[in-house]
Amino acid sequence: MNNNEEEELCLKDIRTKLKEIEEARMKDSYSKEEIDALEISSCALKDAERILILKKENTLSDNINTIGEELLTFNKELRARVKRMNHVPKILDGIEEVLGICVRIIKGFKKW
Repeated sequence: MNNNEEEELCLKDIRTKLKEIEEARMKDSYSKEEIDALEISSCALKDAERILILKKENTLSDNINTIGEELLTFNKELRARVKRMNHVPKILDGIEEVLGICVRIIKGFKKW
């Protein structure tokens, strides 16, 4: 089990326990001290949940930044390759123009 799966399970457990505590706090069968203890537990679990969520957000943010950087690098490489690939057709276009002029000159000599 990887770290991400462990965090997901931990987050799921925290949320389950939070739900149980909130349900227990609504019951009248507990004393004031027990309700206070449940409230403190609830606050601690909510803090733990926030910490896990922030950690997960940071991990996702880092992953997105890494992927973005890789995409920029790929984009630069792709543009460089396209530029190199376009170089040959431009040379061929120039040669075609020169040959076209030569053909017109030769046709002009034929007519003369």
